[in-house]
Amino acid sequence: MRVIRNTFFLYLSLFGGFILTLLQLKILFLYFEPRVLGEFFTVVAFSRIMAGVILLGIPFVLVRYLPKFQANKEQDKVFSLLLLLILSYIVLAILVYILLFFFGYKLSISIYKNEVIGEYMSFAFFVFSVVTFFSIIFMSFNGLRKMHLGAGLNLLYLFFLTFLLFVFREILSISLVLEIYLISVIPSIIAGVLLLCREFRRLKLVKFNLLIKEIFPYWKYAMGLGVLSPLFTYLDRLIIGYFLSMPMVALFTVASKIKGWVGRMLDIPMEALNPEISHSWEKGNKEVLGGDLKLIIKLLFLLGVVVTTPVLICGKEIINIISTPEYIDAWVPLWFLGISMILSCIYVPIASAMRSIGKISLFFLTNIIWIFVYVTSTLGFIKQFEIAGVGAAYLLASIVTLIFNLGYVARYHTALDIDLKFFCKIVGFGLVFGLLAYFISGYTLGPNWWKFTMSALFVVSGYLLFLSRANLFSEYEKDRLQVLFAGKYGFLKKILT
Repeated sequence: MRVIRNTFFLYLSLFGGFILTLLQLKILFLYFEPRVLGEFFTVVAFSRIMAGVILLGIPFVLVRYLPKFQANKEQDKVFSLLLLLILSYIVLAILVYILLFFFGYKLSISIYKNEVIGEYMSFAFFVFSVVTFFSIIFMSFNGLRKMHLGAGLNLLYLFFLTFLLFVFREILSISLVLEIYLISVIPSIIAGVLLLCREFRRLKLVKFNLLIKEIFPYWKYAMGLGVLSPLFTYLDRLIIGYFLSMPMVALFTVASKIKGWVGRMLDIPMEALNPEISHSWEKGNKEVLGGDLKLIIKLLFLLGVVVTTPVLICGKEIINIISTPEYIDAWVPLWFLGISMILSCIYVPIASAMRSIGKISLFFLTNIIWIFVYVTSTLGFIKQFEIAGVGAAYLLASIVTLIFNLGYVARYHTALDIDLKFFCKIVGFGLVFGLLAYFISGYTLGPNWWKFTMSALFVVSGYLLFLSRANLFSEYEKDRLQVLFAGKYGFLKKILT
């Protein structure tokens, strides 16, 4: 039942954040011209990557070891781990800020020949290092399996950010937007620190050297992941800014933002399950790598197709909702990104489950392979195909990564009994309902948001009807679903089983 509750609060945070982020983007796209917006997104991308690098994989460590220490009733270690990771991040952030303060301008000029980017580089890093510090607090509550606290703090931050952008929309500049980001996140950080202090009153401090010795075999891979993780979201903007132009950065960011929203919806089930997988593994339940993993993959793939189909069908309408008609060409890379996300619903649960039980090497290799294939193919495609080439590189990287994950698990652990009939049914039904929804949206009168809403409702309703009639799950999976969706969530059990 905790998985359901935590998933609910994470989705509540997601949908509230979706609406608020949509309003933020709409304000930026309306009041910034494409060149300035491209410069802003480039500065943000560089700052986010640097802040992610010095994060040292802390979120992965928190999700792995907080549930482990809780399962072993080692509350002192929980408190000491949080303190160690937070202090490590703060020290590194100060050092990197000093370096960027003195050398950031020269670095940006040498790469982009753009004075605006150089002017704001060090300040932008300071702002987003503070925002990233808030993400440590957010992931701490996830690791403690108290997602409702992190979700509430995240919505508080996004609300202040949206409100201030709206109030000052007529006088927005890059510097003012950065200042608004900084001011908006501070209340959530203060509230989060106070809540964490309340969680760990009267606990003893474990020696850091002993703690580091225990977590380092896992942390060394997590550090590598900390370097790679922000590249998934922000590296494309740096490459596009270097090879193409700042307006192209703004154009691709539209598709990337939509992909990011859909990706967050698909990430949430694993965010809720990862601490539970880790906790169950430490309690001796080894079945998390057997039938349960297969069930998770099937459910996540189903969710991926259901969520992504309306987005692909109404891509142009969504682009017009969050931006302006001059960014309509973003629908081309959006298609590539959408298909790649559906494929990721198969390999991400495999790598995430292995990471949660301490076998982080697969998760690390998955990230390495994806980044390598993406970067090399982007460099090969971008000059000839421009933005479409960047999107195609996403898809190619996902295909290669999927093949690697299935092969790795089959060789070193246990071959997953992939239910091809299940995947064919889901994809086939998605194509049929997708085409019907496409024609419905074409004949639907009204604004873009109404067309998208009607198409999404049609696809989701069709899938619910399909699930209630199709025999998609084995008897074992039905039993596991009944355990998962018991009690007051029985209506979900009836639909899925």
